[in-house]
Amino acid sequence: MAVAVFLLGPPASGKSTLSRQLEDRHHTRTFRLRECADQRARTDAALAAVMREGADSLGWLPDKAAVALVREAVTGQYQPTEVTPVIFEGYPGNGYQADCLARLLAALRVPALALVLRLAPQVARRRAEDRRVCPACTTEDAEPHRPARIGQDGLCACCGAQVQRRGSDQPQQHDARTARFLRNLPSIRNALSTQGVTWRILDAELPPALVLAAAEAELHVHLPKGSPREHR
Repeated sequence: MAVAVFLLGPPASGKSTLSRQLEDRHHTRTFRLRECADQRARTDAALAAVMREGADSLGWLPDKAAVALVREAVTGQYQPTEVTPVIFEGYPGNGYQADCLARLLAALRVPALALVLRLAPQVARRRAEDRRVCPACTTEDAEPHRPARIGQDGLCACCGAQVQRRGSDQPQQHDARTARFLRNLPSIRNALSTQGVTWRILDAELPPALVLAAAEAELHVHLPKGSPREHR
């Protein structure tokens, strides 16, 4: 049986780190709306215009565009399969998006699990101040998003390039994104719970290895029997 995982949490709570760990260990695939939109906009002038003119001040796409992209992904390239669970990192972002995606997955007979990273705002802000990205390693047209692995020399451990702070991690942007997440979280939970989606909260203040272990404990219940577990 295929499985979908909604990985939610405030900015700098460790969503990208956890999704990368799960990809390495469990053959999962990760859907990130912004990356999908950036890639599609290269050949879709209408979407490019929406992203340029219709996104809000924090870069969020209008719900209609977001839901259409996700529907296309879930019924195509990112459809969960018996051997490849799909993680929706940072999505859904509001109750309407949650309701649409949960209904779509239910129609496809794909069970879903919501893993929500909980982190104190002051800890998240400190992490955001320390986080760096590598513009040389990213394949995105937009601003680099995924945290870089930093070597002992302070450069990117993958390519040796100079790393930088992500624009959305600037204090004012970070605080606005955090406030929006907290404001939308109750409606997301309500929409998912109404559709029977399991909701689990993980303590993101724990070391990454323990957060991963907690996530794996939840996935152990939901991953289909006989699916790949770990790379040995």
